[in-house]
Amino acid sequence: MLLTIGSAFALAPPAEGMILIAPLLPGDPAASIGWVRDAGATLIAPGPYAGSYVVNGSLAALLLPALSHGTVLVTTRFTACGAARSKDL
Repeated sequence: MLLTIGSAFALAPPAEGMILIAPLLPGDPAASIGWVRDAGATLIAPGPYAGSYVVNGSLAALLLPALSHGTVLVTTRFTACGAARSKDL
């Protein structure tokens, strides 16, 4: 139980900053980018998983749209993404 709680906190995205958006179900990445931009976030780079990507934004603004579109928001601290990859876009 404590390990599960600890893991959830370790993966929790920041209140503001770089956030990995990872889909739980297959879908149209272009549609996801639309709601992400509507929430005021900026697309930074493709994520390490198919259909995932890194954005710079506010957790408060992204949380409800992410849940309604079947995606999860995760910290980028443990993924190989960020500024070094953003030039590939």
